[in-house]
Amino acid sequence: METASNTPPAIRTWWYPGQRRGYEFIYPKAQARLLAKTAGPSVLTTQSQSTTTAQTESRTLTRMSSTGEETNVDQNAQPASATPTGKTQEGEVAPPTLVLPSNPVPVKPTTE
Repeated sequence: METASNTPPAIRTWWYPGQRRGYEFIYPKAQARLLAKTAGPSVLTTQSQSTTTAQTESRTLTRMSSTGEETNVDQNAQPASATPTGKTQEGEVAPPTLVLPSNPVPVKPTTE
């Protein structure tokens, strides 16, 4: 999903390479509200406030729109077929000898 320039990118769905089935992420309600405002498409969340992973396993889900409106998700509905969109991001595995600082210094973006 698109996010503000000063925030990390949010992931809406995850598709394993070569698989035809993807997985949609369930965000905590407060975070879903922020993502929906900035990203545009609705964000999957729980109907009640959630702060732990166990709470997101609720069978009562809702979608948060960019206006803050919530729409209940029908658990018995078959999902619509979809094709993955977005861009694939490449990365590399860090070497096992990499040492991370215990107190990292935040990097401020530069504008040119």
